[in-house]
Amino acid sequence: MTYFNGFPQINYKFGNEETVNAIQNLSAYVDIIDQTKDNSSLYTKHTILDGDRPDVLSQKLYGNSSYYWTFYLMNDNIRRQGWPLSYNEVVNKAKEDYPNKTIVTRNLMFDKMDVGDTVTGQSSAATGTIVRRNLDLGQLVIKPTNTNSFQASELISDGTDTVTVASVAEEYNSAHHYEDANKNHADIDPTVGPGVLLTEVTYLDRYVEANNSLREINVIQPSVIIDVVTAFQEAL
Repeated sequence: MTYFNGFPQINYKFGNEETVNAIQNLSAYVDIIDQTKDNSSLYTKHTILDGDRPDVLSQKLYGNSSYYWTFYLMNDNIRRQGWPLSYNEVVNKAKEDYPNKTIVTRNLMFDKMDVGDTVTGQSSAATGTIVRRNLDLGQLVIKPTNTNSFQASELISDGTDTVTVASVAEEYNSAHHYEDANKNHADIDPTVGPGVLLTEVTYLDRYVEANNSLREINVIQPSVIIDVVTAFQEAL
């Protein structure tokens, strides 16, 4: 990586080796970029476009792909959380993290449909294992055990009790919570549903929002980038 090219070398002995090796001191630190962050005239705001890699953005802004590392030093959020993903990558991540099916019912479930129960759709013959419940939202998160699909309006049974399916969704695209007009979390009556005044926020919505929050970054002004990079390298 270009960023490490100017780092000084130190002598280091690995493990039980007797010989000393010269390696780069990756812990070296200078505060040139910190000083730049404190001077608003030296940087500007930029929105990272979908699919823009750090080196691509560096080339666009500065005509040189080697200054990508300045984005991480200028922005603590992307240094901690990483570069924003493309939308398709966010969708794939949400699908990977939430791979199951979510069934919503308007029946009370506090004393039925426990985690670990196997449920069967009486019309669809779909089967699955309950892996999580959200009683506040009337949700059963089910890991399918055959290729059939649960259907809205059918009854599902765990062999003892039955509930009626109000809706079925992919887990990643199901409600994480609901919000009112002021973006506050809102409670719902699971036997009635959210109504038209509340907005559903899915697991995917949350991933997209978190990812988009990484897109607004500070970048060093093109007119001073060479001066800042030169000062940084000389300080090292």
